[in-house]
Amino acid sequence: MRYDNGQGDFTIDTDQGVNVVLRGSAAEGKLRIDAKDPKGRYYIREMIEQAKQGGGFSDFLFPKPGLTEPLPKRYYTMEFAPYHWVIGTGIWLDQIDRRVAMREKAFVQNMKEQVIRTVTGLALLEILFVLLAVIVGRRLAYPIQVATKRMRELGNGKLKMDVQTRAEMQELSRRDDEFGAMSRAMNEMNQKLYDNQRIILCMAQKDALTGLANRRHFTEFTHKCSGDTMLTLISLDLDHFKAVNDNFGHQTGDAALLIFAEVLKSQFTDALNVRMGGDEFLVALTGKVDPEKTEARLQAFMRQLVAVYRQDEGLKCLTVSAGIAYAKEKPVPIEVLMNHCDEALYKAKACGRSCYRVYQE
Repeated sequence: MRYDNGQGDFTIDTDQGVNVVLRGSAAEGKLRIDAKDPKGRYYIREMIEQAKQGGGFSDFLFPKPGLTEPLPKRYYTMEFAPYHWVIGTGIWLDQIDRRVAMREKAFVQNMKEQVIRTVTGLALLEILFVLLAVIVGRRLAYPIQVATKRMRELGNGKLKMDVQTRAEMQELSRRDDEFGAMSRAMNEMNQKLYDNQRIILCMAQKDALTGLANRRHFTEFTHKCSGDTMLTLISLDLDHFKAVNDNFGHQTGDAALLIFAEVLKSQFTDALNVRMGGDEFLVALTGKVDPEKTEARLQAFMRQLVAVYRQDEGLKCLTVSAGIAYAKEKPVPIEVLMNHCDEALYKAKACGRSCYRVYQE
């Protein structure tokens, strides 16, 4: 006996087939094993098959409660082995998009409010310091001048203090009066702004989807490398990725990229792993490397990735092609090395894909 629970549907698979129960509609008691969506997909059979294979997702068209127009829906099913039950749950894709859009909107609004509060607070504090300097006179002018100068620096985006400013602020923070409290609050605000700036810079150097380094980060990394730095580059490309996007949607494509990134990080923990864009990735290894061990690691990565993809119906067609370029005896300019690994990648694709090639002169 199997049952399927999703958006009010309860079905039982008996010897006679899959019947609807507890639905409270005209479909109750009817055979459902041959139910098809508008595109002709036997979605009940597909859900049962996914569950038998250890659990998986099914995409089909199905109307929402109270509506007649079929909409894209994603369903996950798995088998409860002791009783051979198929348990599942699903959601319409537009609901996922709506939730993502709401979170993005809330995030942007929150960032705007924080920026406005910060800028407004800085402006008000600077005005306050100027007024206090005029009122209290020369005896209290020095701490106000120090604080005002620091506020101007903060307003101009200078979060890191020079030696003189740091000494002045430390002296001011040791006071027991209002100026000391104000200085300590400024130091705390400065540290929070500095931490937030580091977070923003980190976000600018990472791919938003996978968390890997992006092309900008890789460019900065190569600029920081000295002229005698030995580099090995591995160019990676997903095979048949466009077909997955076209047939199963960008959510499935994004899932494939996330899996790719996680497996890549697990195999090349000592490398700079980069998403160059789309389904193109790059691994940068510094120093001299053992080609045999490097290629063994690459093969292990390719095997592990394909094994994970084959567990999902929408991803099992994916494979990976790769090209390797070594700087063997002496450093090679990064532009030349990238051209070499790209040429090796093209050769791998020309040889039928799902393989790797090493650049040869």
